[in-house]
Amino acid sequence: MSLQIPIYRAKKINNDEYIEGFYYPRFYMCMGDEICSTISRLENGHQYEIDLLTIAIHFNGMIDKNGKKIFASLNENGKGGDILLGFDNKTKYIVYFNLAKGVYMSKSDKHLPTNFDERLEVIGIKND
Repeated sequence: MSLQIPIYRAKKINNDEYIEGFYYPRFYMCMGDEICSTISRLENGHQYEIDLLTIAIHFNGMIDKNGKKIFASLNENGKGGDILLGFDNKTKYIVYFNLAKGVYMSKSDKHLPTNFDERLEVIGIKND
């Protein structure tokens, strides 16, 4: 049995770049009264301050039909979560992660297992 460690994604503070890595929930004050936390980028090990409103999680096996990682927002408004093109190739869904419900899609409130349907496709990140 192997340990499955999730990967996180979030937007860097004062930058539009999204980074993937390991999440360190070390809260501290930065840039005035703003509360910050960090993600350690996988490629280079550097830590980056992140916008907590954009944090999303990827579990092993959550991939779209093209093999791209799917990230589920950890926020109720879905910010930072992937936008998926639905099974009908026109409906757009935001992916959420809720501790009580697991991974699910907006609109349909359909619970999604970690082995996603092969017809879903990541088409963007919800930024607003």
